[in-house]
Amino acid sequence: MIIFSLLLFGLIFNPKFSYGKQWKNEGKCGLAFSYRIVGGSLANSAKYPWIARLGYKTKTKGRYLYLCGGTLINKDFIITAAHCLEYEDKTLEIVRLGETTIHCATPSCEDPRVQQVFVKKTYKHPEFSTSTGFADIALLELGHPVKYTAFVRPICLINRHLAEEGKEGIAAGFGMENYITRERPEGLKELTMKVIPGEQCKKRFPKSDFKSKNYICAGGKSGEDTCNGDSGGPFMNVYNFQKGPRMYLIGVISFGSTKCGVGVPGIFTSVHFHWNWILNNVLK
Repeated sequence: MIIFSLLLFGLIFNPKFSYGKQWKNEGKCGLAFSYRIVGGSLANSAKYPWIARLGYKTKTKGRYLYLCGGTLINKDFIITAAHCLEYEDKTLEIVRLGETTIHCATPSCEDPRVQQVFVKKTYKHPEFSTSTGFADIALLELGHPVKYTAFVRPICLINRHLAEEGKEGIAAGFGMENYITRERPEGLKELTMKVIPGEQCKKRFPKSDFKSKNYICAGGKSGEDTCNGDSGGPFMNVYNFQKGPRMYLIGVISFGSTKCGVGVPGIFTSVHFHWNWILNNVLK
């Protein structure tokens, strides 16, 4: 996996429009107990209860490889990266929610906070490009609705451009801490990253057109980065839009340098840019 996640734009890049469809955040969205990441710090238990781990089927019954992350947006859907559906020899089968450590990773996990759900259907953005990373976004429809608890609840969504240059966002995931040793953290990690001009990412990733609002360029500090296993996870922050401060999803962890933490910015897929596509698939 690569380390790699204005109405006019919606009309141009989304052939199906979300006319008449409106997103309604659920009452407990974006709330938590408190307000492959390289650097950063371990997140408190249940700090980000919308983060999912994606499990891929292996030859050993009951064992899964956890290769990507995702974000719960309601009881039935998770947003992740399109490239997380591109593994030729691995099938995405389950998601795990409410997990803050990675020591327990089997269907028989005794942690009562964890909910493990089979994936019913996947929706990969039809314009996803493996060469440029454009439209690196996908939806997972769950086999049954999850139960909201203090450890499992959705993030909030809003149809606004939140990825302004100079503003910060938080990336979180269970990915590797060291791409050489392939060491993983004991639990969920978080990292605050500042959105930077697309020109700085264009120098590193010339195949991608950073004039497109699809891409969010952030970070670039040495020793701090997203890494293998973080793909598909959230880029988020707290905003006071509705009913007080809530955590909102800004983007999806997409790609970056193959060497984590070497001072290369990370790339995220904008949720706002693909708003119509999300609503057309979730609000069917």
